[in-house]
Amino acid sequence: MSGSAQNSVPRGLTITGLATMEWQSGQGRPLEQIQHAHDDWHANTVRFQVGVPLLRGKTKATSSWHGGGPVPELLAYLAVPGNGMTGALNGNRYNVAFLAYLDQAVKLAQDLGMTVVICAQHETTDRTVMPEGNDIAFWKIIHDHYGADVVCDLFNEPVPDVIYADEWAGWQHGGQGSDGVTYTGLQALVRDLRAYGMTQTFWVEGVHFSNTLAGVNGSEGNHLIQDPLNKIVYSIHHPRGAHTRANWDTQFGYLKAQGIPFVVGEWTNWAAKKPGECWGDAAAAVPRFLSYVTSLGVGMTAWALLPNVLVADQDTWAPTQILSTYTCDGSVQGQGAGELIRNQFAAWAGLPPG
Repeated sequence: MSGSAQNSVPRGLTITGLATMEWQSGQGRPLEQIQHAHDDWHANTVRFQVGVPLLRGKTKATSSWHGGGPVPELLAYLAVPGNGMTGALNGNRYNVAFLAYLDQAVKLAQDLGMTVVICAQHETTDRTVMPEGNDIAFWKIIHDHYGADVVCDLFNEPVPDVIYADEWAGWQHGGQGSDGVTYTGLQALVRDLRAYGMTQTFWVEGVHFSNTLAGVNGSEGNHLIQDPLNKIVYSIHHPRGAHTRANWDTQFGYLKAQGIPFVVGEWTNWAAKKPGECWGDAAAAVPRFLSYVTSLGVGMTAWALLPNVLVADQDTWAPTQILSTYTCDGSVQGQGAGELIRNQFAAWAGLPPG
């Protein structure tokens, strides 16, 4: 891949702190994450995890599937005056203070010349597994406020397998789940947002926490999302299965030969009891994975500049390392793939490591 091609791929960080009920206190220090992503990590892209019920000031999620529904902290948060729907934009209600905070993050990133990806997040708030009407309103607000200046990651880590017998059909078409709730499929979401006038690039994540894209047009079937603007980019997170080139080809890399756009939308490795985000063979497998992604020329947004994940702490912001003691049993603290990812981003930017 040429130097110009390397410079054009996304090399970015997922920014945390905008999907937590403690956003007013600056939890996670998202503005500093953005600055360090630019200054230290050679990032040209930032992906904001944005809490849908925080912007909307409400939740429509139910507890009808095991583990679903709003967390108690969200219900307490929404009960506080001022945290609900305090404004409206073209008929869609939203929380004015939260949007103003999001504005600070978007402006900082854009002033630094970085591409902004906004991701609709439910995981830490109301834990719905598929899009609902609240998500459509969320994206209409984002569009009416920011125009086409942001990329839209439509729904973070869908888990249709908990409510549909056929996870890929449910992912694509939605409908009534086993919990009795009717969800919006990704195809309908794209159709409705295009009909509203949205022209941005849409990132569409795969099934089961986006650990595979094999059902887009591969070994698990053909469920391509139709887009009149042809601006869909599929997003893989932490690929399931063996840490081998052959498996990664099956899970997502096969799309390259088909000319179907995709990106590694969220990926990491850190020493923790976290399947998928901690590889016991990380010392060898992480460099192999980064080399594989480089060969595809698709880029990555890594997760995240948090203590003991990609950085040792948020004082020095020093990148974590994978040492010989790296293990996934929770006994090791402060190790991760930070230095390897940062050096890879430097290489994609045509810069020396560090």
